[in-house]
Amino acid sequence: MVFLATFPLFFSPLTALSAPLSFTVNMSESVTVGTGGGTPRIAVDVGGVTRYASYASGSGGSALTFTYTPQEGDVDLDGVTVSSPLDLNGGTVTDLNGNAITNLTFTPPNTTNVKVDYPSLSMDFINSDYILSGTHYATLPSFLTAAGGTYARNSLGTYFDSSGNLQTVSNNVPRFDYDPTTHLAKGILIEEQRTNSTKYSEQMNNAWWTKAGLTVTADAVAAPDGTMTADRIIESAANAQHYIFDGNSLTVSTAYSLNVFLKDNGRRYIQFAGAGLQAANEAPVFDLQTGTVSLGATNTVLKSASITALPNGWYRCAANVVASGTAGFYIYLVNSSTYHGTNPSYLGDGSSGAYIWGAQLEQGRFSTSYIQTTNAAVTRQADDLRVPTGAWYNQNSGAFYEYVTWYSAGGTTYPMFWRVDDTTNNNRWNAFYNLTGSSRGVDGYNTSALQGGFSHASAVSESGKIAAAQALNNANAAYDGVLKTLDTSWAPPTVTRLILGQGVGAVRWSRQLKYYPARVADTQLQLLTQ
Repeated sequence: MVFLATFPLFFSPLTALSAPLSFTVNMSESVTVGTGGGTPRIAVDVGGVTRYASYASGSGGSALTFTYTPQEGDVDLDGVTVSSPLDLNGGTVTDLNGNAITNLTFTPPNTTNVKVDYPSLSMDFINSDYILSGTHYATLPSFLTAAGGTYARNSLGTYFDSSGNLQTVSNNVPRFDYDPTTHLAKGILIEEQRTNSTKYSEQMNNAWWTKAGLTVTADAVAAPDGTMTADRIIESAANAQHYIFDGNSLTVSTAYSLNVFLKDNGRRYIQFAGAGLQAANEAPVFDLQTGTVSLGATNTVLKSASITALPNGWYRCAANVVASGTAGFYIYLVNSSTYHGTNPSYLGDGSSGAYIWGAQLEQGRFSTSYIQTTNAAVTRQADDLRVPTGAWYNQNSGAFYEYVTWYSAGGTTYPMFWRVDDTTNNNRWNAFYNLTGSSRGVDGYNTSALQGGFSHASAVSESGKIAAAQALNNANAAYDGVLKTLDTSWAPPTVTRLILGQGVGAVRWSRQLKYYPARVADTQLQLLTQ
């Protein structure tokens, strides 16, 4: 008896979680299937785990249908494998005369495109699809309600929308951020607490800002948030320095981020100063036409600088420094793209300048989202997203996957990508970014004993996919398709909650997070992260 098996080309249970995966076996003649003593089945290898596609229909004809319904934790991204022969499993297959079919072998077809991916929990922040134990939710709030989870940020927050415009949301409203240049979705924005110490961040005409060799015209043009609140700074006609300076005093050897929104209005070059940048010959110069930045010769004070293009000719210019002086935030108009040294001066024309808005001076090694101020410093609270463990979580074995983008710049802190714990450090496992060692890792503590730092990479990246799986004495992880070393001493901790983004040290955007309540095979960890 010859078996010819046909299969679907692709199966995605994230699209139809409850739909079975059907296999059709074409017999050379009509047969009768008996299930009184058991149900015939076909063995299916799903990511190293044997599942079965059981007989479903077709008795009396030549086409028999077998179905396999994925279980939570099943994942096979390089295609399931079907095994011959057909397993009667106590059932019978006979011809229409009642004669038993004895040859149950067949040549399995190519099933590399028959893929399974069935997490018990999934948060897709890009496509707004959230899954909890097989049920889809279209919004994060509805998902969190079902899961008993929470999101909090006890302050206003800003983000860029899909058009690249700056938006402000109220307390405890999550921010789904977009790249202001490409307009591509970045995911949910998770930030640590930060304070903008520059007062009157949108009012450069205020006396808080010291002016030299220029004047300020208030509310001259639409700002990046669409309000008519951006000011114009206009150079004098003198051969002089042309700058504005905030009223802050810095602490030497402390890390700061300086950033401001700028737009060309006849004077395309802007030089940042303060914090000892001039003396160290490191002040960055920003070109408001080409969107480029020129750096100084050394990096003792200046650690990084960037310029980000926004709609309508705006740029957000940023510099990250470790202060060697106490002077605050200088913004100079300059007349070329090269570094102009200490106290740069030139002959102005009395009419050229730039538009300026949204100045921010924050303590930290990287820039964060914009924080508006008036007559006092303002603190944006940390974002906090957490989900209690429940039926979706397996305390004995499981696997996490996350696709995450972040921005950081050195230091000794360990920003967390995802973390599960019992509200203490004694029982936890988590994925983190080790800023000091330029590595990413997954590790955990159980009764205060280190149970394994089993995923470490040497290269620094601002975007990546990380996955980790654990079971007793059997834990491993992968980062961007690179599998790490098996940990044979891992003890699964008993945990009570999942947290995204706890800890300081980075701005991060989570694109997607998934959890499987089973020890996912190492091969699948690699495939998840490719």
